[in-house]
Amino acid sequence: MSKVKQNLKTKKNKPEVKSKDFFEKLDEFFESNGNVFFWISMVFTLLFSFLLFNFRVSEAGDDSAYIFRAYKFIKEFMFPTFQGPLYPMVMSVFIWVFGLNITMLKSLSLVAIIFHLYFLYRAFKGRVSGFLLIYVMIIISFNAYVLYYSSQTYSEAFYLFLQAFFFFYFFNAFVSRNEEPNIKESWGSYFILGVFLLCLGLTRSIGYGAFIAVFLFFLISKQWKSAFFTTGAFAFEFGLFNFIKKFLFHSGDSQF
Repeated sequence: MSKVKQNLKTKKNKPEVKSKDFFEKLDEFFESNGNVFFWISMVFTLLFSFLLFNFRVSEAGDDSAYIFRAYKFIKEFMFPTFQGPLYPMVMSVFIWVFGLNITMLKSLSLVAIIFHLYFLYRAFKGRVSGFLLIYVMIIISFNAYVLYYSSQTYSEAFYLFLQAFFFFYFFNAFVSRNEEPNIKESWGSYFILGVFLLCLGLTRSIGYGAFIAVFLFFLISKQWKSAFFTTGAFAFEFGLFNFIKKFLFHSGDSQF
């Protein structure tokens, strides 16, 4: 009888092991096999990008306008205006090296989409649900609307790459830390952050919204110094860019 009571007490004191529900098991499976599904999504992205690849310049005209501005920049040193200048400036380097090769210029967008997926996966791995992350990766790899830009000389693919790269850097340099770093030790991190914010804005004007998002993040998390240093770095780099643009190109356009 005493042994029975002792066994009952032992069972009562033993902590209950909570069984995992279906979604927890699903997350655990995709987190442990995330790299496999990541490479599967990359293969599908390459496959369908090649199948949907359009070798012609589209009828819309914007993609040819980017090429034209890139050509004028490298040949006549004319600053690209009207739309985001960074993309045609980057494209101009490849025109300078390889000439006006339309297929090669279109392939740059495919490379940008691939790196967008890579940095998107690296940025959010371990931060969101494993199932959700892999689901998004697979959906992107089959999404004809996204893959359309992998063979166009629009700025969308380049912007997606910059955005994912920014997430990867920001999460690792600022979100993962436990406390605000000393400015003497981490001024380079704020400088790089400012460069990312400026590049996003110079690619597409909506990219300037990233500065507002970062500023609000630091305010909500009560990182007052980080908000101040980020604002200072971004303002300095934005002002420096406009000074160089006006000095070298005699361009005072206020859009970018």
